[in-house]
Amino acid sequence: MRLVAILVVVLLTASACGSGSDTAAPASTTAVPATTTSTTEPTASSQATTTAPTTSAQAPTTTAVSTTTAVPTTTATPTTTAVPTTTATPTRATVVPPLTEYLPPTVPGGDTTFCQLLAIPAPLDTDVVRVGFPRPTKSAPAEGTVKYALVLVDFPDAPGRQDEIGPVHESVDLVSAYYHSISDGRLTITWVKSDEFVRVSQPSMSYDPTVGNPGGSNHPWGVLLSEEIIALADESMDFSDVFGVFFYTAAATPYEAAIGPGGWSMFSMMDHTIFSTDEGPLASAYGLTSSQRVRDEPWATWAHEIGHTLGLADFYVRPDPSSFGTDEYSPMGHWALMASQLGATKSMGAWNRWLLGWLTPQQVYCAPPVPLSNAEVTLQPLVRSGDGYKAVIIPINDHKAVVAESRRSEGVDVNMGGEGGVLVYTVDTSIGHMQGTQKVQLPDGRDPGRQSYGAWPDALLAVGDRLTVEGTTIEVLQTGDYDRIRFSKAALAETTTTTTTTTTTTLPPATETAGVQDGTFATCGSFLTPNDAQTWFDANPDFGESVDGNGDGTACGDGDFGGATDCGGRAPVLVLPQFCDQYQT
Repeated sequence: MRLVAILVVVLLTASACGSGSDTAAPASTTAVPATTTSTTEPTASSQATTTAPTTSAQAPTTTAVSTTTAVPTTTATPTTTAVPTTTATPTRATVVPPLTEYLPPTVPGGDTTFCQLLAIPAPLDTDVVRVGFPRPTKSAPAEGTVKYALVLVDFPDAPGRQDEIGPVHESVDLVSAYYHSISDGRLTITWVKSDEFVRVSQPSMSYDPTVGNPGGSNHPWGVLLSEEIIALADESMDFSDVFGVFFYTAAATPYEAAIGPGGWSMFSMMDHTIFSTDEGPLASAYGLTSSQRVRDEPWATWAHEIGHTLGLADFYVRPDPSSFGTDEYSPMGHWALMASQLGATKSMGAWNRWLLGWLTPQQVYCAPPVPLSNAEVTLQPLVRSGDGYKAVIIPINDHKAVVAESRRSEGVDVNMGGEGGVLVYTVDTSIGHMQGTQKVQLPDGRDPGRQSYGAWPDALLAVGDRLTVEGTTIEVLQTGDYDRIRFSKAALAETTTTTTTTTTTTLPPATETAGVQDGTFATCGSFLTPNDAQTWFDANPDFGESVDGNGDGTACGDGDFGGATDCGGRAPVLVLPQFCDQYQT
């Protein structure tokens, strides 16, 4: 079965795949040697470390022809001067040997707390996801054991088949293996799995995830459907200590159904959730789409959604149909799980690993906040275990940084292809969920083109490649078992010095209204009072759909999800639900 094959690929594959070119490099260019040089017989590529000098043909000598005077004249005919002999100077091709040992940096790294960029604006306890530090305290823990539930669902018009159950169980086991791998064993995910389909009451075409949601929201939360499924499953399943639930809809579920193209989902904090079982609350509920592309490897989509329960944001931009397949829609391409789980690469990028605590300070080279010139750092490939730096983080200001990490076609990225290289991207913690917070950086002259479900492989920097972004220049010096990069940067704030004065220029801060950043999507949980929510909504009408779910022009009011409440009669005035704990019964 296909899912079994995926399990073998993700868990057992540890060697790089793909091969380099055997085309000889011309003189005066840099040849990139293969990372594996052992061969059974000599080949052109295996001779890369011994380069013969270039042989240039010698220019022929031109011999002067003696002049002959046929008729005596008073003026002598000038003689022809011999052309001097020209000898070409031999040249040698530059060859960079493979990097087989981990080299220390030429400049010590700085305090890694400089690289813990804070979420801007200051986060609230009710935030579900964040881009910067600190991670949401009420998300699922990133270390230890977290339990999720898998519920199989079918419909009167779309019954499930017995032969679907085994592969689906194997798929969630892949999710557990994935997180064990990328967290270096820090996170263990366990499952309670249903062994039979739960049949809901209505045909598949009758359920619309945008209808019946709290506050009249038209987001595809699918609350009514989730509540019906949970109630049915609760009769036979034990939801003790389960953080969130995932629904697998039968393969016969038509794509044309309202729940077909995108599925449905709702994520919240455990103490503010609306989902409950006999054993306790559930923080999240997610229903799988009927898209065949997703169902080819459902484990990847479930892994992405679990990322949200851990507090991670989406990297793509809120969907605009005209931008699909472009870097405007997905500025991070397919280079991170939270950007796209459907591409060839499945890694969790270094920034998110750092945010979750899966990279230690000893594994992050944090560039000190002073100008640096030609600093060199060795990177351990992200998919491999072992000591050494897994990321170089170069802060630009208090909310933006350049990140470099080493990628290889191994482990969870085995389908990437190629020989690997260095991935460079920017992180901006002042913009949030579905706003393109991370962006891949390409050297000049490279066009990302329209994306397919490949890995966008031209984003990787090879030996000799360089780019400049945000005043920082990065180039790759050497590759092999590791990657060696060189970078130069300005100070944390750009400084111009004259003989008498020093002028420091910093970026203007993002504007805020009622304590929440303007021009970003907010929720009722972002505010202290309903009045603050209304003030912000009046200033940001194009970003207020999450605070005015019923479209009545009142932000976080009666009927809006997370809107004002009297806390069941306990509060003397309407307050936001996150503050109900202040009022005793």
